[in-house]
Amino acid sequence: MEHRREKEQDFLDLRQGDLTVPEYERRFQDLTVFASTYLPIERHRVERFRDGLRMILIAMKFQSVQELVWAAQGMERVMRDILKPVVKHSQAIGAKRRDFEF
Repeated sequence: MEHRREKEQDFLDLRQGDLTVPEYERRFQDLTVFASTYLPIERHRVERFRDGLRMILIAMKFQSVQELVWAAQGMERVMRDILKPVVKHSQAIGAKRRDFEF
């Protein structure tokens, strides 16, 4: 019983943080089992997943977590591609790569 409560709390505390979108999705799906009372319908799953992302995707409506994952992965790729030149230049002047990771 205690293990289940710990996992439920892990779910409630879950944020993307330094995880990639696929890593965050995998962790979210693994912990969803312990948080079914918080996610009675797909819309709640979508909102909870979206709220844990480090990027803002609130202007769009998603019908499923999978749609949201695809959009977040696309945003992650775009941000990485946009920042590549900035990171290279910044590294050349001494900034650390970690300062720019997405």
